[in-house]
Amino acid sequence: MNVEPRELRVVVMWMERAVDGSAAGAHLRGTVVRLQAIQGVSIERVIADTAAADGREPYLTKGKRLLLLILSGMLAARRGRVLVARAHPLMFAVVLLWKLVGAKVVLSVQGSLDDVGENEYRWLAKSRLFRSYSVASTRIADGVIAGAPVLYEHIRDHMIGRKTILVSIANGVFLEEFGAARSTPRPMKNPYAVFVGNLASWQGVETMTLAVAEPSWPPNLPLVVVGDGTERHRVANRTGIIWLGRLPSAEAARWLAHAYCAFSLKRSDSAVGAHGYWPFKLIESAAAGVPIICSNAKGMEEGARQLGHAVVVQAESPSAAAEAVRDLYEDNKARARLAENGLENVEQFAWDAGAPALAELLKAVHRSG
Repeated sequence: MNVEPRELRVVVMWMERAVDGSAAGAHLRGTVVRLQAIQGVSIERVIADTAAADGREPYLTKGKRLLLLILSGMLAARRGRVLVARAHPLMFAVVLLWKLVGAKVVLSVQGSLDDVGENEYRWLAKSRLFRSYSVASTRIADGVIAGAPVLYEHIRDHMIGRKTILVSIANGVFLEEFGAARSTPRPMKNPYAVFVGNLASWQGVETMTLAVAEPSWPPNLPLVVVGDGTERHRVANRTGIIWLGRLPSAEAARWLAHAYCAFSLKRSDSAVGAHGYWPFKLIESAAAGVPIICSNAKGMEEGARQLGHAVVVQAESPSAAAEAVRDLYEDNKARARLAENGLENVEQFAWDAGAPALAELLKAVHRSG
């Protein structure tokens, strides 16, 4: 996977907090793996905050952290380097300076940048000026990666400039990590369902917790929740729910790998992911050999079909989610078939499997005027 005869120097930058066990953290690790798999690419520096926040981060603390990241990104700008970054609404100043010094920029887009605004800057997200600023960085970037095929058209039509090179490279999974997790001892003796992820309202946490109370939910099947967020009050001290909080990625993988089934019940009415996305939960459950029950929010069904291990249910329907769990619980052959499908189809999503496409993009960006 040669990019150029000369070594291509890359700076990697993440503005979202890339904590171990979070989606942003997994994306950062995976992107580094992809870059390391490309011959002729040298990662000079990784600019990111990987420290876990202690509870809800105060606005002043968050502002200081983001300002320091922005300054670090700007100071790293050098002609001849390539910035590879996860797109963020506040990236524009960094990207602009890199462009002004004659350097190249590649941004990875995981959804509409409104998604981050809705999650972290809700008080600004409705401002037309902020929304314009949030996509300014992708409009002037040399290359943009759509993190899921379903996002490609939205990014092409609304988020990039005329000269931007756009490619679709799906997010990946650490196959070895989940292979190892499957061989570890079970964390619980009895069967359980699991949710691993951010406890945000758009994740369908309320739907999932209400499903546990449905009459059709199998008795003696607890729901284990791994993660933290604003919806923690829905899972804390609730009958039938075991909330473990945020765990290191290896431990979260162990709980996922031994679950009876997993959940990804994104709300269809949420602005977050409105243009479609493939959550890490979808890919990681396949690598864990565990069927997943997911909602029919935009983009989810496409990913479910490609992996073949998901049961798609109506979003915002606790009864539909509970019935899907019951059906799997009562038909172990169907559950085993879905698990096998996921394991067979997930290898294409290994992080280093996306390296050739990323190498081609870096080559095209490096040669562009």
